[in-house]
Amino acid sequence: MLTPTNSYFLRSIKGIIFDCDGVMFDTRELNACYYDKIIQKLGLPPLTEEQQELAFALTAQQLFDRFIGQERAEEIKQVCNNFPYEELIPQMKIESGLLQLVQFLYKKNIRCAVNTNRRDSMERILEHFGLAPYFFPVMTCKKTTFAKPHPEGIYKILNIWQLTPGQVLFIGDSAIDMEAARRANTFFASFKNSDLNADIHFQNFTAVETALANHQNLI
Repeated sequence: MLTPTNSYFLRSIKGIIFDCDGVMFDTRELNACYYDKIIQKLGLPPLTEEQQELAFALTAQQLFDRFIGQERAEEIKQVCNNFPYEELIPQMKIESGLLQLVQFLYKKNIRCAVNTNRRDSMERILEHFGLAPYFFPVMTCKKTTFAKPHPEGIYKILNIWQLTPGQVLFIGDSAIDMEAARRANTFFASFKNSDLNADIHFQNFTAVETALANHQNLI
């Protein structure tokens, strides 16, 4: 719950890191469609509900390693590389208020970055939705040795920004995001997930903008 006491730390925030899926974009149905198409090409049955939930947070490699195994790794890589993911990007649903928020943050000199377990598609997504000018760096699992929940991606962002963990807020929607933030010692905001033990909870991006404006006198 957002209260004057537990949100006091917002006064020190100089940068915000966003997770992609489930935060910037509603991609649950899209991701399920993508994985079903890949699975179908591999001649395997559709993902179960449990596997679909994991697919929402894991990297594609982590998911396939867990449920298919290493023995078909090269075949899986080829199928994924040949899949025209750019055809799915227009079907992604941008979260309401995101563009308004990042434009507000840009004007107020609060930096924005992405930390996602996506591999190759993030830059194309940002370009398609007109968000590319507002996010730097864009950290994907292709640019790190370890994917979330390892904090490597956050560490790299902090280094590029030259900010301390106490000056940064990571907005995510999963336990994997929360663990990455905790391990990096940044503040963590849970987005539309009341089950997470976050420093603060938000149900929409308008609330993020309002909270920052109030605490940093940015109105």
